[in-house]
Amino acid sequence: MAGEARFTPSEQDAVDAGREGFRRFLRQLAQWQALLWLGSVLGLVGLALALSRTDSLSWLLWICFYSLLGLAFFLALVVLAHLVTQARTARQLFRQDKGVHVEHVFRWTDEGLAFRSGTGEGRIAWDDLYRWSEGSRVFLFWTTERLSIYLPRRSLDAVLTEDLRNTLTRFGPAHF
Repeated sequence: MAGEARFTPSEQDAVDAGREGFRRFLRQLAQWQALLWLGSVLGLVGLALALSRTDSLSWLLWICFYSLLGLAFFLALVVLAHLVTQARTARQLFRQDKGVHVEHVFRWTDEGLAFRSGTGEGRIAWDDLYRWSEGSRVFLFWTTERLSIYLPRRSLDAVLTEDLRNTLTRFGPAHF
């Protein structure tokens, strides 16, 4: 079935899309591999230093425990800092881009997604999408691993939400 949604983007929509994108980013194993390698290397260096300076196994275990605790705290701090700065950055970029402050119309059919606003229009066949994801406040249509187009859920009623989800499941790419 074909569906249509109309909305004028808000700062909150931009923030919601950015947060949902970051959540999807964090769920990818590849994003964590670099951090795990870094943590492993630093842990091995710390272990070598600790072994060279102590003969006590219990002291070594405490060093390892506090090292892992410090790494976990550091990772949590990085994620939290990004979430805080992402919201501020999304709001700032939204205010700067006057072209998005107009009504947008999204249409979907079995063939793909079409969108139009006062600044232009486009169409993406379902086969050309990389992935799609559904958050609590937005649908994201990913054209690459890092680039997405958002559709706020506030612009959809329950019937349209279900129709879009069903269309994406049947014809769209893999769900992110």
